[in-house]
Amino acid sequence: MTEMKDVDIHEWKMTREIYFLLFVSLMATIGFSAIQGGSSQFTADKFHFDASMIGYSMAMVGITSIVYQGFLVKYVRAILDEPRMMVMGLTLLVIGLSLYAWNPIGWLVFPIVILFPLGMGSIMPSLSALLARDAGKHAGRVMGMNTSVGSVGGIVGPIIVGWLYAYHIELPYWVSA
Repeated sequence: MTEMKDVDIHEWKMTREIYFLLFVSLMATIGFSAIQGGSSQFTADKFHFDASMIGYSMAMVGITSIVYQGFLVKYVRAILDEPRMMVMGLTLLVIGLSLYAWNPIGWLVFPIVILFPLGMGSIMPSLSALLARDAGKHAGRVMGMNTSVGSVGGIVGPIIVGWLYAYHIELPYWVSA
């Protein structure tokens, strides 16, 4: 049986890379909350979507997420390393949010929303892998911090989206992009 050593919590300091990755996690979560927290109202106001159309657009997000994260991400990961995959995901998210805000035609919502789960499905696993790598034996602590950062983003994001939406319905998506 191996002995467990006591770990002094002051022996380890977070690196700039970990701070940066936690910041990226927070910003991506806040940005994505524009879709989670505001897209139903946005599509109803801008395109006069009814509950069924809103449901279909959200189903498109869910189906894309299942297919990408369940089956395709391993092939993308075989081609791209974590930093490149994260950049690809951030790029897809920025393009998707920009197109979503700019879009003048209702049916274009459906191909545009595909970009959101592709982006977040690339960002989050890459962030987790990079955080775990940089944290070493303190990976559990850092992963807990990342979960907390995501929770804060999930709380703050919809509030920001609501404030921005009150000024202009497209503003949350432009700011998030």
